[in-house]
Amino acid sequence: MGTANFYNKNASRVFALEYDAEDEFAGEDAVASVVECLLAEGYERENAPEVGGLRSYSGSYIASRALSSVIAGIEARVEIKIVCRNGYYSHGNLDWELVYCFDDKIDGCPTVEGCREILEYCGMNAGMALIQGRNAVKFFESATKRLITEAEKTLEGVTTPLVVVARFSNGEALYERA
Repeated sequence: MGTANFYNKNASRVFALEYDAEDEFAGEDAVASVVECLLAEGYERENAPEVGGLRSYSGSYIASRALSSVIAGIEARVEIKIVCRNGYYSHGNLDWELVYCFDDKIDGCPTVEGCREILEYCGMNAGMALIQGRNAVKFFESATKRLITEAEKTLEGVTTPLVVVARFSNGEALYERA
């Protein structure tokens, strides 16, 4: 049984790292070069193993960027983390993950109902909590869109964007430049 070389969870394309596989340090140099480009774009350096990644495609967070706003006295924050994953057979690719935070209580994409419950728990009346919950979700949606657009534009400039053109029943895949 075969498998695809790249594991791409969130990005719209496979952002592949190209380097000379014969040089044992070329992969590390390629990642370091990408990190430097991300830092120049305003990202912060990360150095932690990917949470919840697949064993066959080990990855680590290499950079992150966040947008935040205060809504009804509570910090709303969206963070995008750039993930570098090893390819199954060779090379690697970059992907991203989003982390949401509303008063340190949200896992996953926030909803109006979830934000409303947090606001009510913090002492806000039900009507105002609903209004501010909607405002929080609007912020999360706009910040998410902005972070994804900026991240993919940056990754496109420092990698080789690929798309899957065929996936076979045994799991193998064919890629071509996007």
